[in-house]
Amino acid sequence: MNKKFVYRALALIFFFVSIKETTAGIIPQSNDNPFLKRDTAAKTIAASAIFNNDVMGGMTFESTEGSGIMYVYGSFSKGFPQDCFGVLLKKDGKTAIDLTTSLNITVSSLGATNPFWAAVEFDLAAYLSINDKQKRQDAGTTADITNGAQTVSSAPVTALPV
Repeated sequence: MNKKFVYRALALIFFFVSIKETTAGIIPQSNDNPFLKRDTAAKTIAASAIFNNDVMGGMTFESTEGSGIMYVYGSFSKGFPQDCFGVLLKKDGKTAIDLTTSLNITVSSLGATNPFWAAVEFDLAAYLSINDKQKRQDAGTTADITNGAQTVSSAPVTALPV
């Protein structure tokens, strides 16, 4: 008899709670609750440059919008100059940033590199014209590998969907 009473009491409590939820709402429906607010996290911007000619390899660029810090990752499998090389990001033919000193690239005897990465101060969103009314994939943005003053290889920098 005691168990029947407890089960009936629990069923009655559940019934009242379900009615209370449908009429008044236990969970607040306003935006005052921090758990119900929209996510206001900063957007991540990513771009890549794939080299498929004399130099084979790729570089990835990543930044959080508004941070001013860009992370560069990459690796090359062949054709990378062994002496006096440079890595440049260009926009409309003008050098936007020289990454040569920031990247710690070691080149093997076959022109391959070990994987590399660096964090540099650079506004990737401005470089890719993401905040402008232009298209995201600006044709004038390139990554260039140089050997002295001569460009060995060039690849377009294209924005990636994130």
